[in-house]
Amino acid sequence: MSTKDTEPMTRERVFGVRDRILNNCMLWIFGIDTTLRLVVESQFMRIPYTDKITNMKLLGQAHLLLIGGTGRGKTDSLTALSKSITAKHNRIQGTEDLRVPDITGGPELLEDVSGHKTIVFEPGPIFCNILFVDENSRIHPKTMSAMIEAMEERSITPPNKKINFGSDVRYKGALPLFPISGDLDDEIGPRWFSCMFTQNPFGEEEGTFTTPQAMWDRLTICLEIPRPPLEAEMKIRACNVVNRKIEPVTDLHEMDAASQYVYNIMRLSDSADEYLTRILRNTDPDPGVEKDTLALAEYVRTHVEKEKGGSPRVNFHLEAAARTHAFFAGDEIVKPEHVKAVAPSVVAHRVKLVPKIRHKKDARDVFAEILENTKVPRWKT
Repeated sequence: MSTKDTEPMTRERVFGVRDRILNNCMLWIFGIDTTLRLVVESQFMRIPYTDKITNMKLLGQAHLLLIGGTGRGKTDSLTALSKSITAKHNRIQGTEDLRVPDITGGPELLEDVSGHKTIVFEPGPIFCNILFVDENSRIHPKTMSAMIEAMEERSITPPNKKINFGSDVRYKGALPLFPISGDLDDEIGPRWFSCMFTQNPFGEEEGTFTTPQAMWDRLTICLEIPRPPLEAEMKIRACNVVNRKIEPVTDLHEMDAASQYVYNIMRLSDSADEYLTRILRNTDPDPGVEKDTLALAEYVRTHVEKEKGGSPRVNFHLEAAARTHAFFAGDEIVKPEHVKAVAPSVVAHRVKLVPKIRHKKDARDVFAEILENTKVPRWKT
């Protein structure tokens, strides 16, 4: 189904799109339904970003990271999700020998019929609507840093302004990521660029690297994949998955309209608005940033590294996640409980602990303590 038809977007239609994608994912994955639901719903989030092509603030898609040991279903979950949407997909398999041109593209020598040679920029796999990076923790941080511009600004600034468009070579500055039309010349049409990553726990598996802090800050959602319960795990048998094929159940036109619908109709209550920012400020160890209590201020100062809490930019991410969660919960307005429900998946991965705490506690545990001690404002619509 596509929004190219005349059917209007409605709440029921958005739910239908979500459910079709979720049912697709459940063809291959058993026992982690709650996590899968969050994974699918992340594709309906809208995040503001600065577009250097149009010099405007626009709305883009959320980026997602799944963490867990081998065999938990990270790759199958994201494969099923991406293949459920008709779009231009690319996949990058994380290895330590990957270099920046392997992701963004790089120089290529072209020769015309007269023998004249020219060096042009050949776009890499990042030029797509849905980019799946499997085992990103095996990619060297210097190479992963090439993703930062793309994730934040939804564009790439090529080192060579001569661009190979396949049929011809043209001069061009920043290249948009990524027009739904598929045309790199389309700078005003709708775009869709979503990055999905899987990651093995750093230090627990050989050949893994730490993820750059700047990349952590550009991920909207980070989810840990749990082991399924006993009964669900007993369904992981060949007879339950063999010959089950993931077919597209929607396209980018419908996804774009559905996510825009969620953005348009959901409003933050005054209480949720204040609570959202209070949570983020309470993760900042800077003594100049007021906390809810003196005890909380001391806790954060002794547990969180300087300037390694939730940055002001995270307001956009937490707002988008809370809005989408409230929508799919069937509510008309975003309340503090919606913010609290999604905050661990949006904020915890950005909180970096001081070394003496890092070996004793997990960032999620520390953030849970901060969240529990953050004052919930009195109800105001």
